[in-house]
Amino acid sequence: MSDSGLAEKDGRMYLGNAMEKVMFSVLYSMVKDNDVNNLLSYIIMFTEDIQLIAFAHNPSFYGRMPTWAQYVTNPLSYRPHEYGQYLILLGIVVGFVVVAIAAAAQVAVSFESGKFAGISLLALKTLRLVTKLLGTVLFMPFLEVLLVAVTCFGPDNSLIEYPSVQCFSGAYTAETVIAILLMIIFVPYNIVMSSIYLETTPNRKSAMARVPIGRVDTIYVVLRIILTSVFTLARDPRFSLAVLIPITAILSYLMIAYQPFYKSAVNQLRAGIFSAAFLSGIIAAISYAIGSDSIALPIVAVITVPIGFVVGVLACRSAFKSITSRVYRKLQLKQKMLPQMGKLAEEGGVRIIKTAAIGDSENSQSDWLENLQTITTLRTRPKDIRVFNNVPEVEIACRFVHNNRSDEALFIMDEIFAEGFRQYPKDAMLNLVYAEYLENYTPPGNEEPAYFIQKAKTLKPAFDARFFIFMQDHIIEQSKRTEGLNSSTLNISSYVEFQTMQNGARRNHLATLLEIRAFLTHVRTHQRGRDPKTYPIFLQRISEAEQKATDYYKKLISRWPKSKVLLRMYAAFLMQIKNDKEGAAKFTNAAEEIEELETRMATTSYRNESRRGSMAGSLRRSSLQHRSANTVYNSQTTVSRKASLRDRTRPLAMDPNISVVMEETMSKMMDGSEPTDAPIQDESNMDEPIVREIVFPEIENIEPETYLRRRYSNVDKTQVDDDDDDDEEVTKGVGFHGTFKEEDEIAEAAARADKMPAPSESVPSTRSSEREERKKAYHRAQLQSRLKAPVYILDRRQKLGLAIYLFIVITTIAVGIWSFQSAEDNISGFARVTRLSRAATLAVQNVRTFVQPAFVAPEGVPQLRTRFADAQTSIASLMRNFTTYYVSYLAGFYNDPATIAVTMSQLPISIKKIQYMNAYQLVKLVYQYGVELGQQSWNFYNTSQLEDNRVRFFLDNAIVVGPAFESASSGGQQKWINGTMQSVYVLYSLCGLLVVTMLGWAYVVLLPMMNQTSDEQIRTLKMFALLPKKPLMHMLTDVEEQIESIADEMTTTAGNKEDGKNNDEQQGNNGNFAARQLMNMTVDEDVVNKSPIKKHFIRYLAGLILLGLPATALLIVPIYRAMMSISYAATMNYTNSRRYLMQAVVMLAAECIYFDPTTWLPNAPIMWLDDRLTKLINLHHDSVTGVNCIATTTIPDLQTFTLTSAPCQPACGNLTIGLDAQIEWFINEATDFLNRVKVSNVTTSDSAFNFISTLSASLNTNLNKVDTIFQNIIISGNSVAKTAIIVLFAISVASTLLVYLASMRATAQARLQEMESTVTLLFAIPEPVVQSIPEIKKFVESGGMFTEEGARKRK
Repeated sequence: MSDSGLAEKDGRMYLGNAMEKVMFSVLYSMVKDNDVNNLLSYIIMFTEDIQLIAFAHNPSFYGRMPTWAQYVTNPLSYRPHEYGQYLILLGIVVGFVVVAIAAAAQVAVSFESGKFAGISLLALKTLRLVTKLLGTVLFMPFLEVLLVAVTCFGPDNSLIEYPSVQCFSGAYTAETVIAILLMIIFVPYNIVMSSIYLETTPNRKSAMARVPIGRVDTIYVVLRIILTSVFTLARDPRFSLAVLIPITAILSYLMIAYQPFYKSAVNQLRAGIFSAAFLSGIIAAISYAIGSDSIALPIVAVITVPIGFVVGVLACRSAFKSITSRVYRKLQLKQKMLPQMGKLAEEGGVRIIKTAAIGDSENSQSDWLENLQTITTLRTRPKDIRVFNNVPEVEIACRFVHNNRSDEALFIMDEIFAEGFRQYPKDAMLNLVYAEYLENYTPPGNEEPAYFIQKAKTLKPAFDARFFIFMQDHIIEQSKRTEGLNSSTLNISSYVEFQTMQNGARRNHLATLLEIRAFLTHVRTHQRGRDPKTYPIFLQRISEAEQKATDYYKKLISRWPKSKVLLRMYAAFLMQIKNDKEGAAKFTNAAEEIEELETRMATTSYRNESRRGSMAGSLRRSSLQHRSANTVYNSQTTVSRKASLRDRTRPLAMDPNISVVMEETMSKMMDGSEPTDAPIQDESNMDEPIVREIVFPEIENIEPETYLRRRYSNVDKTQVDDDDDDDEEVTKGVGFHGTFKEEDEIAEAAARADKMPAPSESVPSTRSSEREERKKAYHRAQLQSRLKAPVYILDRRQKLGLAIYLFIVITTIAVGIWSFQSAEDNISGFARVTRLSRAATLAVQNVRTFVQPAFVAPEGVPQLRTRFADAQTSIASLMRNFTTYYVSYLAGFYNDPATIAVTMSQLPISIKKIQYMNAYQLVKLVYQYGVELGQQSWNFYNTSQLEDNRVRFFLDNAIVVGPAFESASSGGQQKWINGTMQSVYVLYSLCGLLVVTMLGWAYVVLLPMMNQTSDEQIRTLKMFALLPKKPLMHMLTDVEEQIESIADEMTTTAGNKEDGKNNDEQQGNNGNFAARQLMNMTVDEDVVNKSPIKKHFIRYLAGLILLGLPATALLIVPIYRAMMSISYAATMNYTNSRRYLMQAVVMLAAECIYFDPTTWLPNAPIMWLDDRLTKLINLHHDSVTGVNCIATTTIPDLQTFTLTSAPCQPACGNLTIGLDAQIEWFINEATDFLNRVKVSNVTTSDSAFNFISTLSASLNTNLNKVDTIFQNIIISGNSVAKTAIIVLFAISVASTLLVYLASMRATAQARLQEMESTVTLLFAIPEPVVQSIPEIKKFVESGGMFTEEGARKRK
């Protein structure tokens, strides 16, 4: 296809209206140069993807899955219980979306107006960050927040999450409308950005670089939208599972089959997470279908996560090998079968020639007529082989060129893409991907990427493809421009970034030189200049400026590697500041090679209009365009032609270390001249299939000197060839002293130093110079090793400290979660046993009712029979509770000492004995006798059973069992407290270990390193105090010259208003201002007096504090919560003793009424009633006022129940009054009854007795409810604390990484940089000066091991 068939406008296809161009410009500026740290990218992607696992861990799918389990993998999905707190989350979402809209509008306006100021650059960076977060880790949490506001499916059109809020009603209308509007913006924005906000460069520098084919990211976003909407809106577990499993299966398949990321590790990581989510969904479906309440399934769900991850990783790796192997196998098979398309086919002994001409002779006619059936059924054309199953496989099969860029590998890449174009001729994305491969893996100056981008334009590309075409157009255009980086040749945002970074590099370069000048000036002139203890502060300032300049230069060169100006600026920096001759030579050579290549390409016809008709482009297009036709061609010929072409178009310049420029052979090919011994078709026929062999001369047969030339620039060479004229300049030497053109200048420089020996007459040989250089490098390395040793020791120790710190936080969260879980598991049993004393007392009262029928007159039998039936029902219920709760719980007290005195009858022998038991033995006996007596009928008790030892057990111990089980309840409380306190003691120990670690970190790790490095700096820099005045003056002069050179460059940039652009003018003015500002800086006495290590101490200690705070909070939370739980448990046990005392009052009041022969307390019931009532009054007073417990009136969760809302049925006429009021009512009525029974006999019809009997049942129910409230307080509080420690643990782990990178490693690197600068400064002293001063010479040659004390005083 000719280029004229591609509609172009100014070299590009018109892709849309002006608005689309502005939008593409904004998007391009966002995508281009959007460098994100690979480690941070991995963290963001991992955090984003594991949110899918949270759906599978939803508690609605399991019987016993903890509610916090889903927040482990997606903590951002937590929703507050209060609507007011939810509005805060909604406000955060609104803020993010508004910031994104405002930033996008600012950037768009800047592009439209052509004015891209500093605020626009800030807006662009903000837009990048917000878009990255909104599309990844914040996408599903923010979408859930917005969906919650429109889930109007509750009763009365209310929100499901917040039933008290009605949609579109009154004050809530605004929130609903805002949420709808935000979703209209938020959802489409992320869908669009998912298709284009991608790094697509296949050089794998970015871990997140991916292939745009397949639109996997867009599908991922759409599926996440569906999944989030279903789980938020539907709330039906079956429907949710029906959506979750297919979506995670689709995501796993897409990641395994398409492998969109260039880095295999990223594909495997994401495939593993998706597979883990899929298998977890399967387990969730099984759990929901079974309906099991077992803890086993939640455990299996957790175990499935790593198993699924491993399965996904292995499946991804296996799929990659399978895809590539299948493609290569089919491609080989197809290449072997292609020659058969032009050969003879035989069938049944009849030879049919496909290209044969059938004549009109009778024999010929008879031949084909006789074989008509065979001819019409014979298949002479081989069956077409479909190499690829989908478009992404084309690119997957070419990923080997990431690691192998040989000519053979690139030829195979071409063949694979050619087959892809034959199979998918209308796919624009495939053309774009091939263009990117050519741009990244072929030599500079290749015009073929532009051709395939133009071809993609003709294929009716979709929106995302049009954007990538737009982006590739700009990238290719900028790659052609190795110079002239200005606002007219760069994207406007890239230009502003370029200018900002270039000014930053020059500014810090100049700042470094100024700091060196200040140091040398201080040594030479300052009154304290001969005190080495004042030197390290200058060293710190020098190293900081040097590091900033280095960072700027490296970023500049990584983004614009073809700028000769940048390469030479960095080379000068390496020479002047770092004394790195080898590095400077490398970058200088690179700049010269680029310049030479530019010159050659400018003089050839390669860049004219007919360049696409040249040999390289024509051969490739011919091969790629016509590979889909059924053309007869020789495969071996093509390979020979291609291999020969590779030899000429892909020279050794691909080697990153050696740049080789093709001369004669490449020039002939670029000019379009015919290779020797092989005439080529006319250019008019270049698009036709090539069917004959084309032979190029083998490069190996040509002497390399005839067509290759390696040009190196030796920046440290001091001699100039005789042919060089006087105008040729020689690069300045290392450090502050230059290398001179003439030997007399060397002698003059050497004479500047006091007592400096005259230079030698003879020029040392090259071998001798190399030996001296190696010796000097050895001394330098030895000194560096000595100076950096304390820092390396610090690094090892601080890693050990981090390991101890992580051990503390991991142990803390493990102990904390274990203690919370243990408390939750045991609190229920402990709460149940607090009811045992009341249950035992009620059992005694029921047995008392059983034995009364034999002593009641016949007229009282009906009423007693009703009471007997109630007693049987009551004791049966009590015994069920005994066997379910009490016996099993008290089995834990089996080995307790026997301290409870129990009266045991030996009837018919009238002997009673005292037997000592523990609580477990007593409860077993109560249960055994209670079951046996409760199973007896009315007739059994018609005769007196006072001689039954079981009955006598209850009657004789009626006053004993209640207090005995109260003691057992206190023992259970103490056991629960001891179990909780064990974890508290462990946490106290960890807290002490944390304090010791932090203090040891400061005094054992940080302080020694700082002191040792400071001492080494002073010892080394003390050599400057030995320097004579004249060498210092000349060193200062050299530095001044370099400062003036850099300042002139910055000022010249300020005056160069290229193209009249406002941005050039603004950036230039900024550079001029920065130069003047830096030149006017002075070093005053305050700077000299500053501590050189104070800054490092503050940063390091701030890091330790940042480490210690979350760890301390992590320790405090479980300790505080454990103590609060203990207080609540004690309060529950203490206050609920009122339940037993009220039941004892009722039992004793009944005994005061009856006075029949069955009594076990002759003449004593009134005394015991008075005793129990007095204890009840005192206990109730203590419970309300907070004596020996937490006041029940001060517990928020109990206030409503105890003061107003406790039911009172039926004793109070079905009223609802507070529990405290009911107890006080009970106490008043019981007191009135006691007063009357003391003075006269009271009958069973007494109103007070009947009231307290009826009210006691209601009070027991309410006090059981108090138990439940206390348990909920403890469990919910522990749950909140558990969430808090999980969050604090995450913060602790994150702060570990943050502190290590921002504080610890930064401090170590800063000290290493200072030590490096120390060595650089020392070796910047001119060699003749070093040789003339014995102390310095000895110090340098010994690697800093020896030094002479006592600097010579200046006269």
